[in-house]
Amino acid sequence: MLSTLPVHIALLLILSTCCRAALATPVAHHELEVALEPNRGWLQVRDTVQIPEELSRRPLCWTAPVGLEPRLGTAGLNLIHVDEPVARGERYCLASLPPDRRFTLEYAGQLRYPILPAEDAELAPVSARGVYLDGDSLWYPRFGDERVSLRLTVQLPADWRSVAQGARQTRTVNEGVATETWQENQPQDDIYLVAAPFHEYTGAAEPAQALVFLRRPDPELAQRYLQATTRYLDFYSRLLGPYAYSKFALVENFWETGFGMPSFTLLGSRVIRLPFILQSSYPHEILHNWWGNGVYVDYATGNWSEGLTAYLADHLFQEQDGAGAAYRRAALQRYANYVNAERDFPLSEFRARHGEVTQAVGYDKGLMFFHMLRQRLGDEVFRAGLRRFYRDQIFQIAGFEDLRAAFEAAAGVSLAAEFEPWVTRAGAPALRLSQLQTYPEDGGFRLTGVLEQTQAGAAYPLWVPLAVQLDREQAWQTTVLMTDKSLKLALCLPERPWRLAVDPEFDLMRRLDRDEMPPSLSQVFGAERLLLVLPEQAGEAVKSACLTLARQWAEQLDAEIVWDSELNALPPNRGIWLFGWENRFRSQVAAALPETVLTFTEEGVVMAEKRFPRENFGLVLTVRHPGDPDQAVAWLAWDDPAGLAAMARKLRHYGQYSYLAFTGDAVNVLKGEWPMTGSPLNQPINQWDGTPAPAWKARLAPRTPLAAAP
Repeated sequence: MLSTLPVHIALLLILSTCCRAALATPVAHHELEVALEPNRGWLQVRDTVQIPEELSRRPLCWTAPVGLEPRLGTAGLNLIHVDEPVARGERYCLASLPPDRRFTLEYAGQLRYPILPAEDAELAPVSARGVYLDGDSLWYPRFGDERVSLRLTVQLPADWRSVAQGARQTRTVNEGVATETWQENQPQDDIYLVAAPFHEYTGAAEPAQALVFLRRPDPELAQRYLQATTRYLDFYSRLLGPYAYSKFALVENFWETGFGMPSFTLLGSRVIRLPFILQSSYPHEILHNWWGNGVYVDYATGNWSEGLTAYLADHLFQEQDGAGAAYRRAALQRYANYVNAERDFPLSEFRARHGEVTQAVGYDKGLMFFHMLRQRLGDEVFRAGLRRFYRDQIFQIAGFEDLRAAFEAAAGVSLAAEFEPWVTRAGAPALRLSQLQTYPEDGGFRLTGVLEQTQAGAAYPLWVPLAVQLDREQAWQTTVLMTDKSLKLALCLPERPWRLAVDPEFDLMRRLDRDEMPPSLSQVFGAERLLLVLPEQAGEAVKSACLTLARQWAEQLDAEIVWDSELNALPPNRGIWLFGWENRFRSQVAAALPETVLTFTEEGVVMAEKRFPRENFGLVLTVRHPGDPDQAVAWLAWDDPAGLAAMARKLRHYGQYSYLAFTGDAVNVLKGEWPMTGSPLNQPINQWDGTPAPAWKARLAPRTPLAAAP
């Protein structure tokens, strides 16, 4: 799940909520004939519905939008208007059905509500800007939790094109009107209809038809997406099982989105032109056609799809580039910064992303759960479990129990301990290492110590990776099982051990120690209490811009606003944002920076051997709070009010970074994290002869990614 438009855009599924008891959900078939007149926001529909027998055993009721007033096109039936208040619509029921359980509804009118009422009151579902219809639009009848199949015939202006799930079977143009037909026989969670004056591009037909729909001509961009589509479809088909749809289309939306539907994705104009999307969010979205739009999610028992998709897309491609450990550390860092005991919840309660906290649990904890499962089973068994789950559950509603059954069948063992604590329990373990000692024994050496879980509550079962630095270049590595909150370590080693590292590659879902993370923007944004400090001595234009931004953030983040002249010192127990070059506490940020990283000058700053002038330049720095090392202080400044506002809109998407630099129209030109100097889980070992241990220099064993790069 990409919200906001982050650097990594977590792309959203739009799926109807289904319950566990609905695994054998009936399928209703819709024969839809739709006429669109976008310039006047007009929609006309004739829907012939074939009702399955299971659905016919109770009264058929649905909600229709106000003003569409459905009429029956089938004689002998009684359409009842139910006089009861419902959101955005009116209730209708059929008292009975004909023997063949088939009837026709006809309706027409304007959908008079916006798609996104909180963001754009003018963004109607049918307009000259484009068409976006889904189940929430109430544009076709839904009678309960049934799934649907469809044949959809659309009439629209000749220079427009439509997109729906399934295969496009025909397109004709006659007297200024285009007619297109789409069909999908596999059971679906919703029916989508998107339309606009698209420019269409077609690519390879194997393993499915690749399509691109752009709002303005761009053959070069289209070719990049067509090639990527074919590459990723082939990659995931080989890894997981055959792609289930006849096409996959990239569709440029008429507002900024990251939506995923069966067999196509709907992305905003700015999103699709970001250079990294093809290697990050785009494969994530394609993979959702296996997880979420292929195997459906049993939301009542938890959304497993986002964590698994993040693991097999975002994490996997970083792993292929040798950056898997860094990606996992960043995921654990987001969890540590945004999720405290009051905000936490188990994976079984995750439904969808609604901000950083839900993302940190559903995506980050979710992907770490699947990573630990893979480490436990091994790559071959893990891949076999994925393929079995997809094969057995395609177009079915599935939950964590179905995942567990598939992996248990592949592994031949019970995986209760690998699933239950991580799925049904909130929180994560925190580790502490102590009492490390070594001494010679039987021609080798013995290493002892104590590993503890310090979180409240019961222990988590953990397979803990250990790495020991010996008198050699390669580390000695093993894994120990920890089932209680304290484990006495006793390792027999062939050479003298100098240092012990616990979980050196961040393979465990755990709460990181602050010394394992550099200060970052996410630490400040995720603070339980937040203070915004404005520069009293800045110019009036800058003061006004800072105050406007601070008021926006205060409302969004429940933060307090003060002027720097009101403070004698930065208060502890809260995250702090300092605004402006003239902020009187800026010097404390400079003093807390790593040595030689940055130098302030009269003209601006020198950072990473680059000079950045104050004019047309914005800077963000984070450091540890000088009076409270568990908190962070961030400083941001830009003398141009417009640039400050543009930069501020992007900052939530750079949460993992310690410093940022922007020029021009908020274009990022520098980003990074401060180097880490130590970890409480990487410690020297006390020697029997008092010899001091050297710094860590051992190499860890190379790893093979779950699958080779496509």
